[in-house]
Amino acid sequence: MLAIVLVASAFAGSANHFSSAELTIVGGETDKSIVITPGDPVQFRLDVTVSRSSYPKIYVVPMVIAEDGKTGESVEAVIGGRFLTGITGLKGMGNVPKSDSATFASDDLGVAFSKSNTYRFFVQVWDEGKLLRTSNPVTITVVEKPFTGVVFTAKRTAVYKAPYVVDFYDWSVLIDGQERVVRIHPSAYTFDGVFLTASTGVYRQTPEYAEGSSVTEKVVAYPGIIDGYGLNPAVGSTIRLGVKATEYEFAKDARIYRLDVPAAGAGFEIRIEDIPYSWNGRYWMLLNSWGEIRYLFISYTDGTSPNPDLVNTIQKFNPAVGPADPETGLTTEYVYFKPENSSTSDNGKFPLFIWLHGSGQGANAWTPLINDCSPFYGRGITKFADIYQPLFHGGGAYIMIPRSNEDFAEGHGMRWNTLQLGAFFAAVDDFLAKNLEIDRDRIYVGGFSIGGGMVWSVIRERPDFFAAALPVAAPGRFMPDPSSPEIYNFVSLPIWTVHSVEDTIVRVDVDTQVTPNIPWGSRPVMNAIIPLATAAGTDSRLTLLHPVYYLGAHLEYVAVCNNMVNPYFTDGRLYANGLTMSDPYDYVESTVIDWLNAQTASANASRR
Repeated sequence: MLAIVLVASAFAGSANHFSSAELTIVGGETDKSIVITPGDPVQFRLDVTVSRSSYPKIYVVPMVIAEDGKTGESVEAVIGGRFLTGITGLKGMGNVPKSDSATFASDDLGVAFSKSNTYRFFVQVWDEGKLLRTSNPVTITVVEKPFTGVVFTAKRTAVYKAPYVVDFYDWSVLIDGQERVVRIHPSAYTFDGVFLTASTGVYRQTPEYAEGSSVTEKVVAYPGIIDGYGLNPAVGSTIRLGVKATEYEFAKDARIYRLDVPAAGAGFEIRIEDIPYSWNGRYWMLLNSWGEIRYLFISYTDGTSPNPDLVNTIQKFNPAVGPADPETGLTTEYVYFKPENSSTSDNGKFPLFIWLHGSGQGANAWTPLINDCSPFYGRGITKFADIYQPLFHGGGAYIMIPRSNEDFAEGHGMRWNTLQLGAFFAAVDDFLAKNLEIDRDRIYVGGFSIGGGMVWSVIRERPDFFAAALPVAAPGRFMPDPSSPEIYNFVSLPIWTVHSVEDTIVRVDVDTQVTPNIPWGSRPVMNAIIPLATAAGTDSRLTLLHPVYYLGAHLEYVAVCNNMVNPYFTDGRLYANGLTMSDPYDYVESTVIDWLNAQTASANASRR
């Protein structure tokens, strides 16, 4: 039981003439009790009566006398950070009492009811060290916010369209004990199909969208969910989670749900001691007001063993978040890598390479590092912070990987979009201000799929900011109309576009993901830019990868993450270029990093 004491002092008078101090709650279940969730403010009314003496002011000083909800020990301390002067002008006339009142909030006192507990709240009125009156107590019960948990059941029904292609899955899920059917697009990740976001609630992914329409649909709203990657075995009632292995304690009533993938057929509750270990484990959890785990949801891939090299590289990254964009209120989370050694560049600085992930990889800040890191795919973008570091001029590079706002409240989840430009640049500018070893003349940006589209958006917003751009399999709706004068804005900026002629997801000649279709894509746009860029002395390129290397099904990022070096050949051969289909094939002119090393923003400025 927790009691808060408000100590009030007055300038004059005596205890005999202070008749009463009545405390009530405004807007409670009764005038003496209220039930709130942690952090909610409470409104109070204090009525006092005096006789024959004057009381110019009453000062309210909050105190706490508590029984700790975890240890049971008694605690007595001053709390809050402010005094209150809300009642003035009290003056009795002879034997005629004088009454006055004031209302105030817990926030006025700097008091936060932040822990789940029962609070006994009252005031004491003091005069120059003398206790004048103690008010009646009121009761404030603080309970944890209600949580809507999602549990996947074993019911998953494929909905086909001819000829024998799965159009959707109808999944049965339990949401707070009630079963409902949610239609999931087959390309959705298991937990991204119906997924918990870090700030707004539970969403489901919808099919491809017309520009400006929603691609996620809110199932329920709930703030305060923590998500991430990386599980370690529980020890007793504690567990270490995440790539930085942060330790959390389970609440006594903790609930843990496990979902196996890729089967994604069964969701079930497990005990703490049965939590599986997998580096690729994805988790969502909700903490109570004491910082303990109330709910933990685990997506677990059985038989996946951690790759020690990958683990070591990922642990070299750190998470961060940029400032809020004043127009949208959005922030951009990101992970970043900082070179370990000093730069060998003439100016002692390192370049910065920014990579923008594709659709569905923004569930949390670590997703782009881990999703595309299987041995077949060559460990993904982590290579740029590992074996490719010495290839950058200066002996290394900063790597920054922002996360799109996939929990974007307006419904544009699962996608990069222009509404996130302000938050993106706020994060980049803040990162540059905090890392003075970055060479502002050598800032490069690349991205895959919708992230490649966002590359076009950011270079359109700040065409002079970047030294080079690397859009990979980008949708045409983000690009300039190849017949418009806007094409000339990109002549002096080196742009290397990588696409596959057989990409059926994002097509190279036309954007079919919107209605009506955008009648251009990577090939017509770059075919318009390259002749102008060549005349200006800019090294812009269009690489159409040959499909024989399994890069036809929207996997172009594999070639880029391999630095354009084909892993199928031991002689370091570059990827085949699909511009000609003859044998022997034409090959890419150089690696990605060699090309980046040759570009600077100052050189771009000289060509304008």
